[in-house]
Amino acid sequence: MTDDSGNMEKHLQKVEQLKHQIEEQGEKITDSSYISVLLNCAPNKYDMVISVLEAQADVTPRLIINRLLEEYRKFQVGKEESAAKQALLTNQWKSTNQKQEFQKGKSGSRVKCGHCNKKGHKDSQCWIKHPELKPDGDEKSGRMK
Repeated sequence: MTDDSGNMEKHLQKVEQLKHQIEEQGEKITDSSYISVLLNCAPNKYDMVISVLEAQADVTPRLIINRLLEEYRKFQVGKEESAAKQALLTNQWKSTNQKQEFQKGKSGSRVKCGHCNKKGHKDSQCWIKHPELKPDGDEKSGRMK
């Protein structure tokens, strides 16, 4: 298995199938050889598990396979939880943006004036068309009239 995104279950099944094919040809694969293959065929993210297994005195191929599968399943659960968290965050972000867009629409920033063609107000609120509606101070510059 060359990358971290592969399926460890399928990979280990393939390794076992290859072992059986070799044995069907009349070659005997010793447990120590099989153990070496199993320990060296996992991606880097399994290095910690491999180190622990290598340190054990009475390790068996079945123990290695079970431990690698257990670790793989933990990674899968972690990916699913991460994906669920990401989906939740994405939904929260969308919800927040939708609220902001709704509030913009309520305040009129999406509305375009038919008189001056500026966004943010209607004809009935246009200061150019209705100068009496303009506040006493020039809000953009901060100057008073």
